[in-house]
Amino acid sequence: MQKGTPRSTQAQLGALFAVRDEPGITQQQLARTLGLRESAVTGLVGRLTAADLVDKRANPREHRAVVLELTGDGAAALDAAQPEVDRFNAEARTLLGEDGFTQAAVAMRALAHWESP
Repeated sequence: MQKGTPRSTQAQLGALFAVRDEPGITQQQLARTLGLRESAVTGLVGRLTAADLVDKRANPREHRAVVLELTGDGAAALDAAQPEVDRFNAEARTLLGEDGFTQAAVAMRALAHWESP
């Protein structure tokens, strides 16, 4: 997602939503939230900070870690993406019905946080 560009990858969009919903999230927590390896999140966060969508600052509790916060441009990018997210959700609800949509959302969340034995 380049600054001023309305398109983004799913991972970038997911990262922006996660940072917005959990200000001060660490990269490690973000990796768990997104179901990605920490090495992938390092690159992802690098791209988001280079695009001025996310800021990194020192973690007040862990001197070696950083916390992430959404910038004004990051919030604007989410605002710009919201109509498309809403359209997708409305189409999915129409296709699946409210109960089916809810069940699918629960299943996807479980899969995103599933860890193999």
